[in-house]
Amino acid sequence: MSESLYQILYIIISSILSSGATFFFTRNKYKAEVKNIEVENINKIIDIYKKELDSVNLRIEKYLEKIHKLENKVNDLKQELNLLKK
Repeated sequence: MSESLYQILYIIISSILSSGATFFFTRNKYKAEVKNIEVENINKIIDIYKKELDSVNLRIEKYLEKIHKLENKVNDLKQELNLLKK
């Protein structure tokens, strides 16, 4: 074989080996990056749910306070009605 054919084969083999080595060494890096992104996304989702839960809790507290006031008002009205009946 001629020397130029050896050079072409050398270039092809070198390219394949360097591509394989690059893939092998960067594969773990990409997997770690994907896991980090997944963790970040999960943390964002958790933060969103926490904010929504806090909002729901605040609304529940307001409703419970209103219910308590209404119960007091009903009791007052019952007492007033009883007084008026007497």
